[in-house]
This record gives sequence, structure tokens and C-alpha cells, in this order.
Amino acid sequence: MKKELNLTLLNNTQKKEVESLFMFYKFIYICNNCGSVYGADSQEKFKKCPICETKSLRKRRKKNE
Repeated sequence: MKKELNLTLLNNTQKKEVESLFMFYKFIYICNNCGSVYGADSQEKFKKCPICETKSLRKRRKKNE
């Protein structure tokens, strides 16, 4: 199974976030859905940003109530 590689050009706010994250994290990721930039110390197999993950958890909680 081949992984698809998506290349995107960073905007100015994303550039600033990436520069500050390189000091703390080994790996930097950009979410394809919302465009947020986040870092991790280990390489992730399934890339799901924390913002999109919390949104989906909130939807599940509302659905179950």
C-alpha cells in the first residue's frame, strides 16, 4: 500500500509555528483538514491532529447523549 504525499506551501502563520516547534519536537505535521501545525516526538502512523480529534470526540459524545 503506497502512501500519498501531499505537498503544500506554508502561509506566514504556519511558518512561524513551525520555526518555534522545531526547538521542542522531532517531527512536525500539518493537518490536511484544518491546516493546523503540531509536533510530536515520535513518528505517527495515523496522522490525526489534536484539534480534529477533539472535534470528532465532541461529536461522538453529543451523539451518544
